[in-house]
Amino acid sequence: MKITHSYEDVSTWFQMNLRHMMEITSEVNIGLPGGSSLDGWYGYVLSHPEIWRGIDVTRLRFGLVDERCLPRGHKERNDTHIFESFIWPLVEMWILQPSQFITPGDTVEAEKYENEMPFFDIAFFWMGPDGHVASLFPHHPGLDIQWCRYINVSHAPKPPENRISLSAAGVQIPFVCLFAVGESKKEALANFLDDSVDAVDCPAKLLKPEIVLNLTN
Repeated sequence: MKITHSYEDVSTWFQMNLRHMMEITSEVNIGLPGGSSLDGWYGYVLSHPEIWRGIDVTRLRFGLVDERCLPRGHKERNDTHIFESFIWPLVEMWILQPSQFITPGDTVEAEKYENEMPFFDIAFFWMGPDGHVASLFPHHPGLDIQWCRYINVSHAPKPPENRISLSAAGVQIPFVCLFAVGESKKEALANFLDDSVDAVDCPAKLLKPEIVLNLTN
């Protein structure tokens, strides 16, 4: 596991794994989280279009690692933020087509995500101050669900209380990058790196990231 402070390192890692996956599969599926933690990296990618050089972008598909159960188009929905901040600018640059961003829309059922979302080859996550990733929160009953890829999360400790998330099994993805952004995540990152802390207290430990972006200072 590499710990970096550089968007360039994350982008190099991303490009390398895109190239690797394109050698072995017809489509490369990429999981993205909501929230603003990835905005700095999105900006870096948008200002460095050479990242896509040599990549057959028509073979890329993007999806959600979790979603907030809010009406379609709501500004707090993850798909709204990802589309406006990252996907649409890439569409305007003639790199992607809108159809390459997959979202089941208004649904609040994990089963529909299970059926419609691809299995991710590469995924990005960010950790909350409590160590949560996606919508897997410390000590939440959802951590015990291992038999499906997506779960409905109710009574989340932060609003909105109803969400859809990759499960503890679903976050086992071949290539993972974890973001720790902002001083409020410093303790969570320390817990993630502490072998004596388990996933019940710090769900980020469910991940096996190849690279961690540390922007907590």
